[in-house]
Amino acid sequence: MAGKETLGSTEIDKPRDHCAVVGVVSFPGHDVAGVVRLALHDQQNRGEDGSGIATFSAYAGTFRIYKDAGLVAQAFPEGKLEEEGLSGSLAIGHNRYATSGSKEDNLGDKASCLQPYVVGFNKRSLALSHNGNIPEKYLARLISELPPGVPLQSDTDSEIIAWRILFAKGDSWREKITNGLNGVVGAYSLVIATDEGDLFGVKDPRGIRPLVFAQTQDGAALVSESRGLEHIRGVIEAREVGAGEMVHITRDGDIRIDKIFPEINTARCLVEPIYLKHPYSREGDREVREIRERMGGILAREIEFPEEYIIVGAPDSGIEIAEGYARALGRRTEHWIKKDRYRPGRSFISQSEGRRDEVLELKFTISDSVSGRKIVIIDDSVIRGKTTKRLIASLRERGASEVHVLSGSPMFIDICDLGVDIATLEELVAL
Repeated sequence: MAGKETLGSTEIDKPRDHCAVVGVVSFPGHDVAGVVRLALHDQQNRGEDGSGIATFSAYAGTFRIYKDAGLVAQAFPEGKLEEEGLSGSLAIGHNRYATSGSKEDNLGDKASCLQPYVVGFNKRSLALSHNGNIPEKYLARLISELPPGVPLQSDTDSEIIAWRILFAKGDSWREKITNGLNGVVGAYSLVIATDEGDLFGVKDPRGIRPLVFAQTQDGAALVSESRGLEHIRGVIEAREVGAGEMVHITRDGDIRIDKIFPEINTARCLVEPIYLKHPYSREGDREVREIRERMGGILAREIEFPEEYIIVGAPDSGIEIAEGYARALGRRTEHWIKKDRYRPGRSFISQSEGRRDEVLELKFTISDSVSGRKIVIIDDSVIRGKTTKRLIASLRERGASEVHVLSGSPMFIDICDLGVDIATLEELVAL
């Protein structure tokens, strides 16, 4: 999604991925809105700015949609699905992290950027959720190619893609989606529900952002990462959607998976296993947890501290790297740093530099056991260095005699415009 954001999250010094997507269809016609809600909750790690669900009623031939700012449990509390009339045998959902579009602290200003998007014209309609980003230099062309007078709801690339597909040439949705995405340059993993009751999943030719397809006992599902299948019952098999592939699931139960675009220098995002994904999700044939532990083992071969230095993982994803580091050295880790799960929400956070420092102060709680000890912090990555510097200062204030920091990932030496919000080039601490 296009645009830039000034910092306003407690995850100030971490890469932030743009979103989780979900799509579920039940062939016997069971209501799946609640299933989508659970899958969004299981992928809350991918987006905390807002959440949305769109359902399709085959009987009425119409979409219903509701989306709101905040966590899934806040946007969809008990009874909300029924209150909003969200039911149907086909539904898609989205969790948003603001990497583009309107990102002001004013929740009303960002509401138009929440997904899914439902667009319609000339008795045809679709709903779309998007994980990824179309760089601004390419997005301008896509906007110019839309028919005049398109009633845009937002300034996001995701909505532009939805309208582009709707107006693309083709008699079938397969043709319209293929033609609409032809010429789109950037990162996209999409779930699309159509007014014919079909569900589509599509990944860009470089396969940058993740997308998982699963067959279930009574239907099929699409999620951003395998953790999203945790509470989807009757999963028979699941696999990663390949670069340039389209998954087409009809309401009648037919499933077709084929390449609509050839792979182009496959560029899987390395930030996914390093930081973004849930530790119990899978990356290839391994759990993400295992990958992070192996990173720690490699780190131990590169640099080793004497035994009097206490190994502490920086929560959350640094913990697995620290465990791998310590295990490779025949040692143990101490959990002396915890994230404050009850930290103030976004409405408390301002854009002022002083308030950002206050947020960093509140982000962690630190055990008194650090007093008088030599500490080695193992983190997954160091981007801007703001959080790291504040954490070091806090440890020293608690009495730590020495504090050293090791990063499990290589240096971040450039920004990303394909769906990961890192920082401006000037802010990267490695440069």
